[in-house]
Amino acid sequence: MNKKKILVLAVSVCLVAILAIGGTLAYFTDDDKVENTFTMGGVEIDLFETDEDGDKEQVGLSYAGVVPGIAYDKDPTVENIGSLDAWVRVNVTLNNYSIFAAAAEAHNVTDLATIFADFADSKWTLAKAPVVDSTADTVTYSYYYNTVLAPDTSTGPLFTSVTIPAAFTSEDLENLTGFKITVTADAIQRDPFTTPAAAFTAFDAAA
Repeated sequence: MNKKKILVLAVSVCLVAILAIGGTLAYFTDDDKVENTFTMGGVEIDLFETDEDGDKEQVGLSYAGVVPGIAYDKDPTVENIGSLDAWVRVNVTLNNYSIFAAAAEAHNVTDLATIFADFADSKWTLAKAPVVDSTADTVTYSYYYNTVLAPDTSTGPLFTSVTIPAAFTSEDLENLTGFKITVTADAIQRDPFTTPAAAFTAFDAAA
């Protein structure tokens, strides 16, 4: 092999090497990733009543020396203090149900719920028939708030006072010693529910 052929061969080898190196470095590469951050919303409510000074009370109010026919202030209200729109339900439970019902029947009081004065029926709907628990001797009334409750808003009071039927006697009241009205509230996110009934059907199924 003469020098010319050696030179051509050497050049050819060099070109192959360059091409090989060039092929290795031909791509400009990079990688990246997108992270989606989800901040979870929350459902949180505050159930309160107002005392005689207009302050919020969350422990319930006590009444002494109750007289039939007199309205006693009681205004259970729910406030949405969470970050999501919510459906709201309020449950009102009366104890001593058998005694209360017997006295009501004796005095032709056909609906115990009439003791809740100024019931806001334009805003609330009775969710179902009152539920009697014979073991606990209670009756519970459940009410849906008709519209979605937005964050930082309140329902306004379910009712504004409680009145023991005027026809009740001192004997009836004596039998009702220890009578209590217990109010609780439930809330569930608005979506994907379009009605409070659908929302609380799911709520109860998950409980």
